[in-house]
Amino acid sequence: MAMLKTKDGGINWKDNCTIWRQVMDKCGGCTACCTILGVKSLNKLDFSPCAHCTGEGCGIYSTRPKECHTYQCLWLIGNGMPEHRPDRLGVILEANTLDLGPGAMAPAIVVREIVPGASEEDYTRAFIGTVAQKFDALIYVIREDNTRSAFFPPWAAKYASAVKSRLGEPSGRRKIKNRRDRRTKLKKKVSKSRKRNR
Repeated sequence: MAMLKTKDGGINWKDNCTIWRQVMDKCGGCTACCTILGVKSLNKLDFSPCAHCTGEGCGIYSTRPKECHTYQCLWLIGNGMPEHRPDRLGVILEANTLDLGPGAMAPAIVVREIVPGASEEDYTRAFIGTVAQKFDALIYVIREDNTRSAFFPPWAAKYASAVKSRLGEPSGRRKIKNRRDRRTKLKKKVSKSRKRNR
């Protein structure tokens, strides 16, 4: 399929993905979600192979658990070209929301690494950024070693302030402030006791 280009010669992801969405409705040979996602009903942990995965698909597809039946990665619903298929790109993307604290929720593109370090490749990062901007979302990366990172591109900067307000001051500053508060209280107690003794 010919790629549509922007005026400056770059790839027009938006229009290309719209066209691709019209011709794509299946996973192809991709089984990334079978390994990356945890499935409670199967006692399957995140980033572990599924016993029912044949390598070409699901061996129990017609009776697969609800978690599997309802899951759709962003590629499957038309966000990306054939080369962005999760097993080819090295990451699987999903749209979700993150709880940032009381009354604060943020749209997030959750990026799960299939290949360690894949989310840091320039090409992959550019594509993740394009998708995140489309959803006006922050980027949340989950790795196999369970390390996680949140990124706030310019369009998602408003969510960063919500996170900062939830976390409050850095712990070092809080400790200093607590010490000052204790000293102030102690001084007040001492001055009261001195007044009584006079």
